[in-house]
Amino acid sequence: MPSQNRSGEAEKRCEQIGFAKNRLEALTDGIFAVAMTLIVVGMFPEALQTASAGSAAAIVARAVPDVYHYVVAFLILAGFWIGHHMQTRYLRAIDRPFLQINIFILMSVALVPFTSSIAGDFPYDPLAAVLFEGNVLVVGLLLVLAGRYIRTHPCLLSDRSDPEALTVGWMRGLVIPGLSAVGILLALAGVPWTTTIYIAAPILLRIIGTRD
Repeated sequence: MPSQNRSGEAEKRCEQIGFAKNRLEALTDGIFAVAMTLIVVGMFPEALQTASAGSAAAIVARAVPDVYHYVVAFLILAGFWIGHHMQTRYLRAIDRPFLQINIFILMSVALVPFTSSIAGDFPYDPLAAVLFEGNVLVVGLLLVLAGRYIRTHPCLLSDRSDPEALTVGWMRGLVIPGLSAVGILLALAGVPWTTTIYIAAPILLRIIGTRD
């Protein structure tokens, strides 16, 4: 009898889910687009200010850390956007808890241009690396949490959802947070340029594979 009651409550909850996912997808696309554009804004002003007048070589040399962190941050955000798209493509609707998780994801994504700029300006400062890697770690873990929420709430899923693809996506989502955690530990140990650890991401993702 209790199991029947729980089943009836679950069915009733499924019927009450009424948030359309298209509004969340539009907001997500917009914030990712803005964040990925703003990364480039903080690259060159300090290089132009500190370089000697008329010295293009000095400007380029000073901008190398900024350019590197721009590339890293842009590719990481692109990967997060793809991961979010892979999550939402299997949804028929969203509920309030999933929406709240995504609000925190987007809030953390909007912070990436600032933390990547700090990391680029101070590549040998452990705190700068920790700020950026911590920011990336939070975004990655929230995406993992969102993926787990989807897998444990089948009411949100459409009929064309693929459980194996959701599991593989969840495993792939652990790569960047894992690298971020290692990078933070190395930075706290005094190792410079710990953001280079993200170079290992494509190798690890290839090992895990995809299920598209």
